[in-house]
Amino acid sequence: MAIACSCHGLRDAEVVEVIREGACSVDDVMDTCQAGGNCGSCVSTIEMLLAVEGALDAVSAA
Repeated sequence: MAIACSCHGLRDAEVVEVIREGACSVDDVMDTCQAGGNCGSCVSTIEMLLAVEGALDAVSAA
């Protein structure tokens, strides 16, 4: 797996887990695991992971 947040050493899978546990925004992710809260370079990755997880939820609900 790729590193989502190098400042905090968080992998994509760790951020996805936070999203699946209820984080619905970048701010929610930051509050839960600090990803995106330092240099901000991973914010676009977090936004992409939020979008992918949202799309997967929509497909599974259909």
